[in-house]
Amino acid sequence: MKFFRERIIRFLPLLLLYVILVILFSSDLFHDDEGAYVRLANHIAGLSTPDEPVSLLFGPGYPIVLLPFVTLQIPWLGATLLNAVFLFGAVVYFYSTLILWIPEKYGTIICYLFGIYPPLMREIHLMHSEGLVFFLICGIMYHFCMLSRKSDKRRIHFFITALFLGYLALTKVFFVYVFIVMVTIYGILYLWKRIENFKQVTLIYLFALLLCVPNLIYTYSVTGKAFYLGTSGGFLLYWMSSPYQNELGSAFHSNSVQKQPYLAHHKDFFDKLSYLSEVEKDVEFKKQAIFNITHYPARYIVNWTANVGRMLFSYPFSCTQQKLTTYFFLLPNMFLVVLTFLSIYPAFRRWASIQIEIITLFIFVLVAFGGVSLGSAINRYIAPLTPIIILWLSFIYLRVLKIELLPESEIWFPEEISECNFLAGTRNMNNKYK
Repeated sequence: MKFFRERIIRFLPLLLLYVILVILFSSDLFHDDEGAYVRLANHIAGLSTPDEPVSLLFGPGYPIVLLPFVTLQIPWLGATLLNAVFLFGAVVYFYSTLILWIPEKYGTIICYLFGIYPPLMREIHLMHSEGLVFFLICGIMYHFCMLSRKSDKRRIHFFITALFLGYLALTKVFFVYVFIVMVTIYGILYLWKRIENFKQVTLIYLFALLLCVPNLIYTYSVTGKAFYLGTSGGFLLYWMSSPYQNELGSAFHSNSVQKQPYLAHHKDFFDKLSYLSEVEKDVEFKKQAIFNITHYPARYIVNWTANVGRMLFSYPFSCTQQKLTTYFFLLPNMFLVVLTFLSIYPAFRRWASIQIEIITLFIFVLVAFGGVSLGSAINRYIAPLTPIIILWLSFIYLRVLKIELLPESEIWFPEEISECNFLAGTRNMNNKYK
């Protein structure tokens, strides 16, 4: 407990910062997805009216967190303050993971930089699930990496990792597909190589998938569809497949379609869907999206490219005036993207030296990023994957690479000044060309 208490004290300034931001910017009015989360929490608590349709737009993970607030009528400020707790817990978990591989002084600096990472704090005053997802991702990182340590608590770390993964999939249902891909990859690798680590990874993701079964049973009871995760997939894929030249695949809600003249070409289609249930709309969105992709594949590729830009840099958006707030994402993420790109070569050259846990986590990011990019997405969807990217970069640049200043005697100069120092050489060259 002593080491845990020390780490909490070390990062208390970040907790204070998070609490201040929540208090300053939170509001009693619902914004964006807040109302949908609260309605789903009311439904889970049995407080919704019998005739109110069940929404499967989100997974039940975050609405379950809101249950005490809807049942006990605790002020919504308490729910948003939970974001501060989740993010602070994420930082502590992240630090605990980093110092498994790098010196503590570097771990502290990196964690403070991560703690003030702008996209991390952008949703902190809203009842959104991103704070919880950051916490779960960082918890998964720590407990998964601890599996490689010789300890009598390995079994505990195994089950906590699987539990966090399962709850991650209940919060962001898309991760169920990521788990299936990871089981497939590592299951094949284990059958091929018979390496125990591959078996362990496969079992963790299989266990996490088992934790998703109750939710799949529930969605089947509501929709009659097997392995049905939610109703948002068709909507996002529809907008990504938009064939119109003035659009780049970013999504708009139905209210915008009805009001904005630049979206008028979508109005007839949305009018046809207005009397359908959420599940029926999802089916029609997917049908239209498949039609668009098969008939306009080049346009889908253009939209996908723009979508990657939105995920990384929050740019470009369709039919939207660009804002200076783009730099909020562009500047920090530019460094992450460039450093990640530059890490590929040293990682390839020293692949055998990289811990299998870090490689597995990095593959998890690649699979998740690739999957999310297929539908209309924004930076908010992939920002919680940032801690894994930073862990990867920290290992490569602090454990694999060695960057240092050369002594002056070893600095190479052109032939004209090779026998003297730089200043003297400069003077000689000036005299030569007088």
